[in-house]
Amino acid sequence: MIKQNKKGDIFQWLFASLVGAVIIFIALYGVYRYINIERYRYDIELAKSLDVLMNPFETSLLEAQALQVKMPSETEFSIECNYEGFGTQLIEMKTRSGVGKPWQGYSKPITINNKYIFTSKEKGKELYIFSKSLKLPFKLDLIYALLNEYCFVTQPSQASEHIQKELKLLNITKVNVVKNKKDCENNSIVVELDVSCEYNCEETLEGYVKKDDEKIRVKGAALLYGAAFSSPEDYYCNTRRIAYRIGMLAMLHAKKADELGANGCAMGEIKQKLFNLANKAFTLAKQEQPSLEELEPYIEEVENENDFLPCHVF
Repeated sequence: MIKQNKKGDIFQWLFASLVGAVIIFIALYGVYRYINIERYRYDIELAKSLDVLMNPFETSLLEAQALQVKMPSETEFSIECNYEGFGTQLIEMKTRSGVGKPWQGYSKPITINNKYIFTSKEKGKELYIFSKSLKLPFKLDLIYALLNEYCFVTQPSQASEHIQKELKLLNITKVNVVKNKKDCENNSIVVELDVSCEYNCEETLEGYVKKDDEKIRVKGAALLYGAAFSSPEDYYCNTRRIAYRIGMLAMLHAKKADELGANGCAMGEIKQKLFNLANKAFTLAKQEQPSLEELEPYIEEVENENDFLPCHVF
């Protein structure tokens, strides 16, 4: 009669169970890792899609336009601004998932070279994108991207009425305009506005935007929204980039004035005035907190000179 080795059987059973558990763990880990990699790739593609989605906003002939996008799942994105030369912006995204960890790290950043996007660290499911034109004197389009809820605190005035009408016209429902901070929703980002205007509020609106305990002086509705929807750091980064671009455009138009002059067009003093504008713009681009309002007298001189030329430079 053969005796059974109970200890050996138990050992074999434990060993088989252990091996099975290891195989299951490896399989589950492989699936989990695959899902994470796919989510990472998906978030990168989503960031690329957001960049493409904003393309029409920088080529539009409209003074303002808006777009609402419902995201496939709760999304968070962040945009980092670099101001050297023309500068760049880096956008990174992540999405909420019902598989694995609800949130994972940000995707690989996507570089954006030719846009001026004003936004904060945003989180939500409904994305609002809108743009406004800025003329300095060359047309630039500023883009605003919102997932968060915002609350503008300002006293009733012609300026606040202009802001409310414009937001309603663009169907931007993520911004609530109130008189008292206590009327803001708990989950909203509070922005205090101390602004006024007398006529043509789009251009003459001026004052201060207070956010993150820092006041920023603004002139014009386009820059007001820029200061309201981005951090002070990113706002000044973008204004440095804008100043540099204005300087380069002024230099290009000065070259165009030379070409028109060579073809027999009287150019007056437009070339020198464009150089003056370029020099001032390049100076602002080097400052940590530039005020584009300082370009106004130079822009006015260039525009007045250009208006009376037989051959317009722009």
